Amino acid sequence: MKAWLAQILLLFGCRVVQTTMRMVIAPLLSLIVFSDPSSTVDKGMLLSAFPLGYLSTQLLGGWAADLIGPRIVITAAISLSALAMALCGLATSSTQLYWFTVALGVAQGPLFPTSMAYLSKWLPPKERSFAASMLDTGISVGSLIALPLSGALGAWIGWQATFMIYGAMALIFALIWHIFSSDEPDGCWYITPKELAMLKGELSVMPVKGGASLDHDKTSRSNGAKGSGITSLLRKPAIWAIFASHFAFNFSVYFQNSWTPIYYNDVHG
Repeated sequence: MKAWLAQILLLFGCRVVQTTMRMVIAPLLSLIVFSDPSSTVDKGMLLSAFPLGYLSTQLLGGWAADLIGPRIVITAAISLSALAMALCGLATSSTQLYWFTVALGVAQGPLFPTSMAYLSKWLPPKERSFAASMLDTGISVGSLIALPLSGALGAWIGWQATFMIYGAMALIFALIWHIFSSDEPDGCWYITPKELAMLKGELSVMPVKGGASLDHDKTSRSNGAKGSGITSLLRKPAIWAIFASHFAFNFSVYFQNSWTPIYYNDVHG
């Protein structure tokens, strides 16, 4: 297997793992009961806990990836997510569960922006559409696993043990990721010299319309000199159109994924 394809599959696995962790709470809500009768479960509050934490670390994750490299950031994010899942399983009140779920969101926030930084160092331009499709597919696969499996596991072994199992699986994946991932092709221990030479050639020159090519390093320096930073991006209407469409998509998808299991349980038993 080519090393660049292995990186895509690793990030695909990362998407599956992070999605299963973020989706586990909705199917378990009807099963969560605490020994303290005064500790009632507010379903809406618990479902809002993950996004609250998730929002707080996305920009920080991108900055950290530029500073220390995306590989370490992703390893830390998945490992901390696994710890947060275990803490959710140990929660003894709805307040504790709420804040542990917030912590899960904080841990996972860096994963999306960091994965984009990771792929930019690995993929030839012609493979980037395939990679984006694979990562999106990982979200769908994670949802397909988490929604039915979480409820079944919760009914079988209890909601606390279900959180623990997902945490253990995430920790195992974090180890796999750390062993086989690499920030750049030069640091990958299983890449062949032939593939390394190919990637260096294709990543250093970007094709443009008309058959010409641009030197990636020179283009980056030129763009940097023109001040094409975040303020420049935010002045572009196309960026706001992307924000709006992404907001609408996420609102619809996560609303359905979060509340559908609760609806079926509360209304249809």
